[in-house]
Amino acid sequence: MKCLLISPPFDPNRVTRRFPPMSLLYLAASLRKFGHEPVISNLGVFIGTDENTLKEITLQTVNEYQPELVGFTCSSSSFPLVRKSAAYIKESFPNVKIIVGGMHPTLFPREILENCSFIDYIAIGEADYTFVKLCDMLDANETDFTTPGIAQRTKYGKIVIGERPEPIKNLDDLPMPAWQDISINDYRFDYSAWLNPKKHKIDIVAPILTSRSCPFDCNFCAFNTLMGRGFRYHSPARVVDEIERLHKQFGVNYFEFIDDNMGIKKSRLIAICNEILKRNLDIQFTSMSGLHIATIDQDIVDALCDAGY
Repeated sequence: MKCLLISPPFDPNRVTRRFPPMSLLYLAASLRKFGHEPVISNLGVFIGTDENTLKEITLQTVNEYQPELVGFTCSSSSFPLVRKSAAYIKESFPNVKIIVGGMHPTLFPREILENCSFIDYIAIGEADYTFVKLCDMLDANETDFTTPGIAQRTKYGKIVIGERPEPIKNLDDLPMPAWQDISINDYRFDYSAWLNPKKHKIDIVAPILTSRSCPFDCNFCAFNTLMGRGFRYHSPARVVDEIERLHKQFGVNYFEFIDDNMGIKKSRLIAICNEILKRNLDIQFTSMSGLHIATIDQDIVDALCDAGY
């Protein structure tokens, strides 16, 4: 099945850095592994572009690729634009099915389906396998209202919300993110103000996801709603395999770990640092969410600094 995966900008009128859509890179890799044909469109690379131009770009992309399914990743802040985009895609291409996933749809699946007739499906929670199952179902022209992780309507308009899918326990079972599906040059930006003790040329910062979720219960954070509470992770070798590929194949030397809480398992974090050193990778890295004070000690600090933090 031909799938178009769209990542909306957080704010199309505000100048910000360009950020690769990691959730869609994972999703595209899983879809391709199981025989589907994904294409990624990251509208976040069109910094400062007005909504009318984004509409033209989106409709042109749909028209050129002719997907059978269009999927949006969506936060609460981007939902107004996703809603508009889904509406005009459905108006122009009524036979195209539309699914939205991410934090906001996971929290409000019923409300979205009740108020957005042009959205056909909601992906709830982790969508790596859920999206594949939906594509398989549509390919076979079948309907299954028991599919975990999918909210949808019956032909009579009744909303059926599937159970939460089981969390993916071993992230190494997932294929490597589909970095080949985007142009790395789209993400070049001025990072001259970033901390740069090694004096590298930094014009690309690549996100790296080494783990998912967090066992903490902070009242300001909703990530457990999306990912579940169980802390799950890639092996150190798998993490550094991805770093090494981006470093050697695409010339990336600065990385940003985007884990919810990367320091939860001390031995694993130190093993990642040791693996970077073992492979003699001259890189630098930081962590988007920082490091929780409860997870830091001198061993962690030393290992991180030695490896390029």
